[in-house]
Amino acid sequence: MFVELSKTDPALGESDITVTLSAGDKRIGFLIEDKVDAIAMPEQVARYTLRGERGISDSLYDEFYVFIAAPQKYLSENHEAAKYPNRVSYEEMLSCFQNTDGRRNEFQAQKISHAIKKQKTGYQVREDAAVTEFWRRYAEFQKTEFPDVWFLYSDGIKGANATWPRCQSG
Repeated sequence: MFVELSKTDPALGESDITVTLSAGDKRIGFLIEDKVDAIAMPEQVARYTLRGERGISDSLYDEFYVFIAAPQKYLSENHEAAKYPNRVSYEEMLSCFQNTDGRRNEFQAQKISHAIKKQKTGYQVREDAAVTEFWRRYAEFQKTEFPDVWFLYSDGIKGANATWPRCQSG
């Protein structure tokens, strides 16, 4: 078994978790999108499929499966999540870990429980004043200098781990 986290293809984006298993004489790829409460990106499942197809053409595996793992609420309410051919809820994983003995399973159950709780309570931003000011000025610059570029930006406070803004033409 070989596991890669955040495997990125420059043209096709990132797979959160990629697992390659050997089964007999076959190598099977599992490309897994892991969500707690983040926004699904447009065409995300299609890019996972393209990355899987590229993995076959690059001889990384012989067949592949695309999954999304997320809290049940996310899987039930998110339109993009419904597009994934294989879905597994955190609650299902939690049940498996809780019903299997061992310290590792206890630890995994705690991690999954924490993720479910985080999804229910939502992410709480702790403001980083410098990051908030950077985003404000960046948005102002973009609107003035590049008004034709669509820019996803929400006013308000930003935390130290605020991600880079997503842009799209049109």
